[in-house]
Amino acid sequence: MKKILLISYTFPPKSGIGGRRWAKFAKYLAKDGHEIYVICARPRGAEKSQWMSDVQSPNIHVFERDARFPEVLEFGGNSFAAKLKYRMWTWFLKIYSSGRLYDRAVFWEKDLIAYSEHLIKLHDITNVICTIPPYRLAYITAKLKSRNPKINFVLDFRDPWTNNETFHEFKHLSKKRRAAELEMEKFSIQQADLVVSTTNQMTAWAKEKTTQPEKCITISNGYDEDDVFQTESSGSNGSKKLVLFAGNLYGEIEYVFIPFLNVISEMEKKDPSFSSRIHFEFYGNITSNIKSLCEKYKLNTVSLHGFIPIDEIRQKYKSANAFMMYSVADHAFAFNTKFFEYASYRKPILHFSNDGEVSRFIETHGIGTGLSPENTSEILPEVLNSLISDKLKFNADFNLAQFSIKHLTKQVEALLK
Repeated sequence: MKKILLISYTFPPKSGIGGRRWAKFAKYLAKDGHEIYVICARPRGAEKSQWMSDVQSPNIHVFERDARFPEVLEFGGNSFAAKLKYRMWTWFLKIYSSGRLYDRAVFWEKDLIAYSEHLIKLHDITNVICTIPPYRLAYITAKLKSRNPKINFVLDFRDPWTNNETFHEFKHLSKKRRAAELEMEKFSIQQADLVVSTTNQMTAWAKEKTTQPEKCITISNGYDEDDVFQTESSGSNGSKKLVLFAGNLYGEIEYVFIPFLNVISEMEKKDPSFSSRIHFEFYGNITSNIKSLCEKYKLNTVSLHGFIPIDEIRQKYKSANAFMMYSVADHAFAFNTKFFEYASYRKPILHFSNDGEVSRFIETHGIGTGLSPENTSEILPEVLNSLISDKLKFNADFNLAQFSIKHLTKQVEALLK
């Protein structure tokens, strides 16, 4: 039995997809008898994580702390007062902070180090795992390691840090602020005993930033067997095929979403019966520009919906005939949690992205199709016709078990001291 201090800004009960990876690992680590002490940001208002049941264990102890990040910067607001507060905090952060302005751990250092040292001493903890983003958490934990050199510091990258362009402000950072982020990243990797990334591409980037590349490894995201409906999931029983998307549909995916819409529009025009044979449903957080695009095309086969309860979306997974993934231009390497949720239902995955690690994996293993802006117009009609005629299949021999959280947790356990 090992004792672990997990530092994760988002963790149940705080809502957000950022809490899923380590809520799941904590669940299975606790089942194996390990003791997990979690420091996370205190949730605000009615926030509630959909993974609360995963962390209900006597071996998981959650300590909610005030990260002191202004609520208006985290959630925004449309009122005049909210907009004024937002501008005032932004002005203050430009003076107060280096690196990214809106890193949610920017005010947390003093409390986080003090409370971490309190728990380490009180419970004789030897392993400290920090998962990022927010990225400054790694820098703070690296300082904790320098003050407590005997701890085993494991740094977990869920997203790339300074190699990021699309998200977390990096595209618009000044040269000076980017240099500050690079220094924090370098120090964090240097101090870490092990650096874990969710993809091989991120591991390769981490290796380039250290003289100890052997300490950089990959432990992917995965699916939880307990979340998959155990009944046979053969897809929709009707004549109309369901192609499903669930998650966040960002404006930055227009480069692949517009080619998708163009193909569907052409297929609807050419074949009046097309809309009676297939339907594309999108559930989750869909940005206004994507909604506007869909309204412009006026497609009969495409419908947009908001979030629905997790049990309902799992029913959708069960009845779907295929799934859609959309990746922003510089994230063609990203095997996000949605990929593994989809794969666990053994339905073909249509991955819309630049060519990269994910599309190549899908194609190599016969579990779907990679669609780029360049080939969508040529390949997508063939793929959809194959789906309609029941010829598009998920490779029955694909080794899905290697990506179960239960299996991946064994890799996490191997990192502990």
